[in-house]
Amino acid sequence: MISKQHVLVVLLSAASGGAAAWMVSTLHASRTQFDEPANFAANTSTLSSANPSEAPIDDDAMRQAIDSLYSTLNAEIDQRRALESELEALRVEVVALRAGASEAPTASQAEERVAQLIEARENRLTEFGFTPAEREDYQRMQAAAQFKAIELDDRARREGWHGTARYQDEFRALALENNPVREELGDARYDEFLYATGQPNRLVVNNVVPSSPAEAAGFRQGDVIVRYDGVSVFSNNELLNLRSTGDAGENISVEIIRDGDPVVLDIPRGPLGILANGQIIDPRTNTLTGGR
Repeated sequence: MISKQHVLVVLLSAASGGAAAWMVSTLHASRTQFDEPANFAANTSTLSSANPSEAPIDDDAMRQAIDSLYSTLNAEIDQRRALESELEALRVEVVALRAGASEAPTASQAEERVAQLIEARENRLTEFGFTPAEREDYQRMQAAAQFKAIELDDRARREGWHGTARYQDEFRALALENNPVREELGDARYDEFLYATGQPNRLVVNNVVPSSPAEAAGFRQGDVIVRYDGVSVFSNNELLNLRSTGDAGENISVEIIRDGDPVVLDIPRGPLGILANGQIIDPRTNTLTGGR
């Protein structure tokens, strides 16, 4: 029989190892609640196909289409926040089970812990000087960018090319698009925003592949990657994109933090040969505070 602890660990592992994919698939399964995109697409299709000389754009129709899009986005944001709260509750229960607690936390205890985590997040945002209006704006901008990935996933599944080379190419092209929140804030402030909202903001090396360029360059387990070729790195996707641009084999520098000290390693551009995961690290002290 599969135990409750086993189920929770599997759920948590799925979330930590592929949070984005897990969230996309969950939202995809719930998409019937949010059918406004179809209305929006139909409205915009009608508007774009009309002959301007015969049928001028209907301002009311355009307004309804835009309102429909905002309604859909807001619903997705609310769904995402609900999923985050459920995930936090699962984390609390798994920690207790792994620690050998006699019984799992009650629903009220889990809810209380989630409320504490949310309050701590709000306190961090305040501490870093983000106003409530800024928080809402940046979170919506971030959600809007993430929604593009959901739309790509949905379209690929409908048209039968999900998981193909085409899907990988389009997903990578999407990842290369400008991050609106990062562009608005700049790297240093964006780093603080990620940390304050409890999102991974550093890559920490878990393993170095033997005989790889990373081993030859001197990478070690526990190294915190800060910049690649002078560009700040906050995620695995960003590192993948950076190492895949420019001239393969050209010598570049990677800035890391090792045991609290900055270190610069030289390595040829291309595959590094490391396994790394996102961690939540205080940008003021470069100290680990959590991870996914």
